[in-house]
Amino acid sequence: MYRYIFLFAGLWIAVSLGGQTVLVTDLSPTFGPISLEQLSQQSVTNLSERNLEGQLFVSLLDEQQQLVVELSSFLMQLAPGQFLSNTSIPWSRRPIYGTSPFSQSLAQLGLLTTGNFVRCYEFRTADGSVLAQSCQEKSTGGTTNFSLLYPFDRSTIAEERPLLTWEAWTSAGVNLPDLSYELVLVEMEAGQSPAAALERNVPLLRRSGLRDNQLLYPNGMASLKKGVDYAWAVQAQIRGNRLADAGVWSFRLAETASPAEVQNPTNYAMLDTRLSSRFYWFEESINIGFDNNEGITELDYRIVDLHKPLEPLLKVPPINELQPGLNTLQIPIKELGLKPDQLYQLEVKVPRGQIYYLRFQIR
Repeated sequence: MYRYIFLFAGLWIAVSLGGQTVLVTDLSPTFGPISLEQLSQQSVTNLSERNLEGQLFVSLLDEQQQLVVELSSFLMQLAPGQFLSNTSIPWSRRPIYGTSPFSQSLAQLGLLTTGNFVRCYEFRTADGSVLAQSCQEKSTGGTTNFSLLYPFDRSTIAEERPLLTWEAWTSAGVNLPDLSYELVLVEMEAGQSPAAALERNVPLLRRSGLRDNQLLYPNGMASLKKGVDYAWAVQAQIRGNRLADAGVWSFRLAETASPAEVQNPTNYAMLDTRLSSRFYWFEESINIGFDNNEGITELDYRIVDLHKPLEPLLKVPPINELQPGLNTLQIPIKELGLKPDQLYQLEVKVPRGQIYYLRFQIR
């Protein structure tokens, strides 16, 4: 007789047959794009008092229950109580791709960045008996951290050859050695939106295969024109195939370089899911950019003195009425009592549990 043990909040379902029990645990991130490497991040434990022999199968299904891909291991011998980590499981052969529309995308790119899926795991003996199985829903939405940085959206700058900068595309648990970027910059016509300009106008600058997340406007090209608006966008790619878009921004080159005309967007710093050694400097307010891809209305944040990491500054002003997409926020420094030249860290937690960071100092 079969005995089922369900742990809906966890990552596994164990099935016992005739006293033999195997535990399969999913070790992959709970959010973000799905890669073949992530699908193989499982561990296997023999919870019984008997030697077991079997294979581990991992399958990914789309919303229509069509097979996207299946992985399988060699036949494994498990002694009583033996644990095999994800790096110890011997995967036997190349992935088997199904007939799902997502199958070709996964085969070409090595990962899926959009869509809702179901991941299933089974441990089977040679005679086909199922000793463990698990299925969990998996959504890839709202997980990437990828935005344009400079020139800031709708800003006015002084440099005729600006250093165009964007965030590095990141996602937990995904290794992308073939990642590159494509940047496009166009001149905007009167009354055009940035998106329409990028779609219709001839590119003034287009660069593909960029490995770094910045590009200095090339010396060999005509300088940008004063008083003219420009639209630009960056796309993350794998071997020339689209992975993600950083959005569409616009900026204007100032008629003159007077301080009153130039709006300095570098005062705004984008929150990042990675802890970095970089520190930003602020004076009257902490100016941050937050990409609200989850549609939250209030920012759950705190500020920590890095010299006293166990003593967070609890009295932070509420930040609410957030809008979907990119938000530019200002936190007045005077109300916080921050000290000049002290090192601080701002931390933002979103509902899915991901934390964004920003390190800064006060002038």
